[in-house]
Amino acid sequence: MGISRVGRGLAIIAAAGLGVALTTTAQAATPDDMHYPAANLTYAPVDIGARGVQYTHVTGINSTGTIVGDYGDKQGQHGFVNDQGSIKVVNVPRAKRTVLTSINDVGTVTGVYWNAGSPIEHGFVQTAAGAFTPLDDVAAQSTRKRDVWGTVPEGINNAGLVVGYYFTTTPNGAVCGDTACDKTVAHGFTWTEGSFTTYDPPDVGTQDNPRTGTRLFDVSNSDVVVGSYLYLAPFAGEPDPVGVTPGFRMDPSGGSFSTFVDPGFPANWCWSTTPSAVNASGTVAGLTVNGCGMSDVAWLLPAGDSTFASATEVFYPGSTYTEVGDLNDAGVVVGSWTDVDGRDHGFIAPPE
Repeated sequence: MGISRVGRGLAIIAAAGLGVALTTTAQAATPDDMHYPAANLTYAPVDIGARGVQYTHVTGINSTGTIVGDYGDKQGQHGFVNDQGSIKVVNVPRAKRTVLTSINDVGTVTGVYWNAGSPIEHGFVQTAAGAFTPLDDVAAQSTRKRDVWGTVPEGINNAGLVVGYYFTTTPNGAVCGDTACDKTVAHGFTWTEGSFTTYDPPDVGTQDNPRTGTRLFDVSNSDVVVGSYLYLAPFAGEPDPVGVTPGFRMDPSGGSFSTFVDPGFPANWCWSTTPSAVNASGTVAGLTVNGCGMSDVAWLLPAGDSTFASATEVFYPGSTYTEVGDLNDAGVVVGSWTDVDGRDHGFIAPPE
């Protein structure tokens, strides 16, 4: 696999409106290629070393250093919890694929699973003791079984507040060039005590583009939520409004809302500024995604910075692709990187 579940989904979403092919390169990037100054981190690989494992992704970390993610082998895709080197495999019964997306300080995890032969994503929460709660928002739907739709929990805090997104597909609900194509719209959600609440920014765009909407990716212990969404805006030299996908910080209780866009890349349908995590200090980790190619940039954005003036780049040495999955309150970063042979590995990177 070339990139993780989150990164791959965002790249395809961005490219879908243009009908372009994704391209990759096997040439390793170098520090000279970096978009921002290097983050002050010490990198170490994380791999599930069992025989037959084809790739490893790391997606979450809590304050005690326990990490979660997924790995793949001939039997499918499996979630895992790595607690100081003690590894527990998590497989939803009868599911073909299981992915863990986050973990809080009491060991409760969120994740996604797929049943065999189905593209539908099903969310879940599981406690450290193994109590399993399915998270399937009833608003997630399509009229065709073959369509991709479902519920994706991405983050959980110590109070048990879960954030993520659900999405629906409307057959032939959009236009791709001169041809009708399916339209998939994502909506952010928060979940607590068995109740879903939908969240969309007021200016979210759902017109024309076949893949659009809102996604929530993480929530801090102070209930700060980060996500991304698409809106339509005028752009110099373009006759029609252009789709812009900024990241945002917000308070789900209805308080503050602020956006940020990586200024180093053009505002067009290809690009999105996508936060993946936020910690107690307000530092945001994320990825600037180019859906028309794989020139993506992983970064850390300090609290209060909406211009990227103080952003630093997360870059696994010698990788062709680096993606941040999470960072904890101590500033330890975890994520995934791709080697020159196209194989994915996890990493953990504490501050130096």
